[in-house]
Amino acid sequence: MALELIGGSILSPVIQVLVDRLASREVLGFFKSHKLDGGLLEKLNETLNTVNGLLDDAEEKQITNPEDISEEIDYEYLRSKDIDTPRPGSSWARNLVPFLNPANRRMKEMGAELQKILEKLERLLKLKGDLRHIEGTGGWRPLSEKTTPLVNEPDVYGRDSDKEAIMECLLTQHKTDDSNLVVVPIVGMGGVGKTTLAQLIYKDRRVDECFELKAWVWASQQFDVTRIIKDILDKIDATTCRTKEPDESLMEAVKGKKLLLVLDDAWNIEYNEWDKLLLPLRYVEHGSKIVVTTRDQDVAKVTQTVITPHCLKGIRYEDCWKLFARDAFSGVNSGAVSHLEAFGREIVRKCKGLPLAAKTLGGLLHSVEDVTQWEKISNSSFMHDLISDLAEYASGEFCFKLDINESGSGLEGQHLRALFLREVDNEALNDILPNLKSLRTLSLFNSKHISSQLLNSIGNLKHLRFLDLSRTAIERLPDSVCTLYYLQSLLLRKCRHLMELPSNISNLVNLQHLDIEGTNLEEMPPKMEKLTKLRYLEYYIVGKDSGSSMKVLGKLSYLRKKLSIGNLRDVANAQDALDADLKGKKKIEELGLKWDGNTDDTRHEREVLERLEPSENVKQLFITGYGGTTFPGWLGNSSFSNMVVLFLYGCKNCILLPPLGQLPSLEELQIKGLDEVVAVGPEFYGSDSSMENPFKSLKILKFEGMKKWQEWKTDVAFPHLAKLFIRGCPELTHAMPPRRRLLPSLLILSIKECPQLGDRYWKRVKKF
Repeated sequence: MALELIGGSILSPVIQVLVDRLASREVLGFFKSHKLDGGLLEKLNETLNTVNGLLDDAEEKQITNPEDISEEIDYEYLRSKDIDTPRPGSSWARNLVPFLNPANRRMKEMGAELQKILEKLERLLKLKGDLRHIEGTGGWRPLSEKTTPLVNEPDVYGRDSDKEAIMECLLTQHKTDDSNLVVVPIVGMGGVGKTTLAQLIYKDRRVDECFELKAWVWASQQFDVTRIIKDILDKIDATTCRTKEPDESLMEAVKGKKLLLVLDDAWNIEYNEWDKLLLPLRYVEHGSKIVVTTRDQDVAKVTQTVITPHCLKGIRYEDCWKLFARDAFSGVNSGAVSHLEAFGREIVRKCKGLPLAAKTLGGLLHSVEDVTQWEKISNSSFMHDLISDLAEYASGEFCFKLDINESGSGLEGQHLRALFLREVDNEALNDILPNLKSLRTLSLFNSKHISSQLLNSIGNLKHLRFLDLSRTAIERLPDSVCTLYYLQSLLLRKCRHLMELPSNISNLVNLQHLDIEGTNLEEMPPKMEKLTKLRYLEYYIVGKDSGSSMKVLGKLSYLRKKLSIGNLRDVANAQDALDADLKGKKKIEELGLKWDGNTDDTRHEREVLERLEPSENVKQLFITGYGGTTFPGWLGNSSFSNMVVLFLYGCKNCILLPPLGQLPSLEELQIKGLDEVVAVGPEFYGSDSSMENPFKSLKILKFEGMKKWQEWKTDVAFPHLAKLFIRGCPELTHAMPPRRRLLPSLLILSIKECPQLGDRYWKRVKKF
């Protein structure tokens, strides 16, 4: 089912994708190889193209089956390419007697389903629905990125406070360290009204008075900096600057001028691309602003400067009702309104505060006075599908939620797309799952009892994208999970009894998120390097087998956010650590490096850590159980200017601390279990003469379990240190003197289990 939205009909691109997929050479060849009716595909394509142009009726757009069937064709095509290694002992009888082969039976079933879809499409083309958009009434006006945004303020409800909050940000002068630009991100789901709010602001008279230049640019899913710069030049009419490169032209056009730039509908923005856009804008007048509308919190974080993103929520029920009623009751006899209002209010309740949903439904019911039609919409699954389309427009996924009781009664509908359960009734769910053929999302998070039979049935959900089995008691995943070729997220966090993953998990070629943190896995499955789309892999376990070596990480170039690498003792060759290319993984912000704390080869572990140098973008670093006697030169290098948190735990053989004072942004430092460190001296602060103020950002410092540590003598000040903890250091006789000159910001001083500190020191502590 598709819904006509402000950007035009969503159905058009959906059907075009189906047409392209069904007409591809691979699929046509696949049909022929299975002796299926190629003419059926041809006729289906022809009909889809016709439907693409003619289907305006809201109910006629409830066609989810073609997408599912085309995915099944893709699924069988992928399986036919032998993604799985052929299993020994496969039955030769299936090749001799084709009707015994389940795959052949499935292909015949798909052919029959395609025939049914074709018949339905042909029937829909002849059908005149009760809820047609009336031609000639204007319909929906496409919001083109090439036009100036249009909005009629009286038509907008419930956004006064949001508008004024943004206006205050735009009209206020903000202090920034090194930029004349301030970014104002507006974040919210699709259909909530981000663009409409930005339009209101853009057209406000106060904005015209404050800013010399204005530009409204559509960011789009592909953040093309060159295209955006050219669009900005078009909007500010910078015709006199077009003799140079676009970025140079923009720099010249905006230099010394106060600019308001609106980047509407930003989807994916990387740090380096964002910096490229800001570069030619750096010479604008102080007070210039960029408004970014996005549905993605990550985009807001990338673009954010000194202003917290404005999170746009749904509007109040009464405002939603006004928006709906304005369109729905326009032209309706006043006597009919009283009969329709109860159904209308139920429809608005289901809109969940989404203005676009209310506006769309109001438009669909415009001038319709038949009570049965209103009742039908308020009670039917059409209503759910309509709102689900908004979710699809917002997230790119067709997510359909349904609440059920523990017994599973009330769950129905073969087109259910998302199912979230906490407590599983295995028997009921075993009966239900086979019917949920279109399921995309399944969450059994924290379910206490999941049977092996239930797990096996999950492997039949061919369209599944998201599977969450976190905090369950599963001991193994069935091999059938490895045939979920569309799966993008597999969450197994804190499955304490899970010992291994299926050997064919590398078949999940679309997998982007694999979470195995808190499991009892001993090593990764083989051929992980085939999962080239992986973006989130919170935990990776090094194994002795080549299939789970450090080299595999080198092939996973899109990893981001958080990565923890365990069992580093099993790195056989230091070169393997270099091949992991941690330095090249610019989007990793939190990195954990874990050894088991027992080693017979301190030199080898030093060489391994030397080659595990991360990207300078890392913000948090945790090193645990490292067995070398010294730390490599990169640890403590001032080039790690983004590092905020550093933990050194259980590095029992290290005799010296690294020069951590040179880390300019370090705020929290914890050092625990470094048994061989005897003294903390100048090496801790760094020998770089340019570092006049080491630890200039440090706020929390903790030493614990330092068995041989005896002295910490220094006159170096910690200007921002607020909390200092020293615990379990039995040999410590001289600690940093507690003086206000050295610790001007200290709020908490906690010293425990340090029996060798003398009375003189404790007297100073009491006076502090």
